[in-house]
Amino acid sequence: MIVETSPEKYVRYLLRSTHERLTPTRILRAVQGYVPGTSRAEVRAIIRAMVTRGDIKYTSHFSSTYLEWVGTHQISDRITVSDVMRAAPPSEGPAITVVISGGASFGGGEHPTTRMALRGIDHVTQILDCKTPLAQTVGLDIGTGSGVLAIAAAMLGMGKVWAVDTDLVACHEARMNVYRNGVQAKVDVVGGSLESTPEGSYDLIMANLRSPTLVSLFDVMAKRTRSGGFWVLSGFRPEEGNTLSGCLPEGSQITWRDSDRAWQALQVQLK
Repeated sequence: MIVETSPEKYVRYLLRSTHERLTPTRILRAVQGYVPGTSRAEVRAIIRAMVTRGDIKYTSHFSSTYLEWVGTHQISDRITVSDVMRAAPPSEGPAITVVISGGASFGGGEHPTTRMALRGIDHVTQILDCKTPLAQTVGLDIGTGSGVLAIAAAMLGMGKVWAVDTDLVACHEARMNVYRNGVQAKVDVVGGSLESTPEGSYDLIMANLRSPTLVSLFDVMAKRTRSGGFWVLSGFRPEEGNTLSGCLPEGSQITWRDSDRAWQALQVQLK
């Protein structure tokens, strides 16, 4: 249930809770519909003030103008994601700050699926660190987008992380973010399908993808996961969770589950 009643609070809610890019006109109409009596001039003044303060920014994609949230997202006790315009220098260690530059790729820390995936990575890396030195573990991020999941895993201490995406624009932006966070020695970004990643065993596979895509990848993911290794899966609706769970490899166990704004994530341990 939305409880934001002032026009500015509702603008904040819209920009922080949606997966879609929103145009100024769409935001204006949404605010006027939710807060009756709000004038066009009032909404425009609110947007102008928020842009001036640096709370939101204008972006351009394919000749269209959008408004996007700018700022810091506290994901867990150990993980913060910041926009490059607002960020302190990246930090690595027990508590990390991942700096992500806004671009065309998904994964800026504001969407529930990204946030849950990051929380899952936080949880798994702590488990792995209790079993073996985390610096000796290897991760794989499928559909890396901005690279935020791979970067976070590396900054939390994983020794090596491969990040793969079929979108070459996403690969370019992910590489820029990898260098921006100083983890280029740990994270390799590969353009192509999952089969283009090196053969071998991974301690953690991360995938923030829609349910049909996830299920289609389970067989090859299972072949590349070390015995006792983990998956962090996000990007599906709760009603898809049971179907997805039924397609998991035989003997695997769901060890963690999270829900956020009609999205769900799972942590799975393979036998």
